[in-house]
Amino acid sequence: MRLSTFLVFPALFWASNGQNINQLFHTVPIPGAGSCSGAQSLALNSWLTDTLTLVNAAMDDLKTFDMGNVDATPRLTRNLIAWFKVRVTKGRRVNEGDTGKITTISNTFAALADFLAEQNPNLVGESMPWLFCGGGWQVETDLLYEEDTGNPILDDSVNPPVQANMRTFPIPPGADDSITSLLSKMQQGWPANPAYYAYWSSDIRDYMIVPAAKRYNGNPRDFCTPPTGEIFFAFTIDDMLTDSVTICPDSFNTLSEPFETIQQSMAAPAAANVGTYLNDVSPRGLTLLHEFIHLTLGTDKKKTGDSGTKPTECLTLAGAKAVINPDSYAFFAWSLFLEAHGPNNLQWHTGRSQD
Repeated sequence: MRLSTFLVFPALFWASNGQNINQLFHTVPIPGAGSCSGAQSLALNSWLTDTLTLVNAAMDDLKTFDMGNVDATPRLTRNLIAWFKVRVTKGRRVNEGDTGKITTISNTFAALADFLAEQNPNLVGESMPWLFCGGGWQVETDLLYEEDTGNPILDDSVNPPVQANMRTFPIPPGADDSITSLLSKMQQGWPANPAYYAYWSSDIRDYMIVPAAKRYNGNPRDFCTPPTGEIFFAFTIDDMLTDSVTICPDSFNTLSEPFETIQQSMAAPAAANVGTYLNDVSPRGLTLLHEFIHLTLGTDKKKTGDSGTKPTECLTLAGAKAVINPDSYAFFAWSLFLEAHGPNNLQWHTGRSQD
């Protein structure tokens, strides 16, 4: 059995630069809807530290990559081949047709690093995104609010005036495109079978409109309980006035990744054993890494399509899909890090540990 580098250098991996969630996001004070409890905030900050660790480690490795001599970095090369289907020629060079993949991979991690260092101009200052715990920060409503102030818009046709109802309020002359689109959609199919439902955020001061088939479940209806019954761990929204990341309750329990931190993952007996599945020793910070890719590169399926969410799924993706799949990056970074620092020098690039 090989000597575990984890036992020799434990302090190396969790050095933090002091970054915390409140430096990167607007958050809701407790007990507001969408606020994070004290325990959730502690967890999120530990996940953030792990995300920084994995992103920085991946970037350091990628900086050493020589496309003309892939054998100089065998650990990195085998993970690039496994997770992104980078092809290598007989001369041990990156196939010319795959050099663009390396650029995309490097640029993706660079975008993550810029965001984490508060250097993305689109996600700082007035454009700083929101982070919410739970989906209750958006309230299903038919009532109309001003996006600038958050104040109710009144319907003066009623005496005394009442707050305007989007289902019945006439489109005002000269209304801007956002109001026109909102009212037009909300009035489709009304009153018998509404085609759309509106969810208002008093924090972002904007609506999200969903078709009737995607109306959320629960009482009150909650973005973390989709109509399909599937489990939502987290999601990013980038088509409102301000971008946001929502961490759903299931991200904090045993339905999510099995370990709270990298340190706990690497200390687990399973991490030292041959044959362990990668997702069975994964830390929960991978959820943040996934969502931060959506946040920095967009949620458009052509930019960051969610084609695979488990290591076994990611490993079967064609290269073109892998380089835009957030979890391919998450598991690539985790596998790469485990191979460098995990117990017994095991390899993880196949999705299972091997000697």
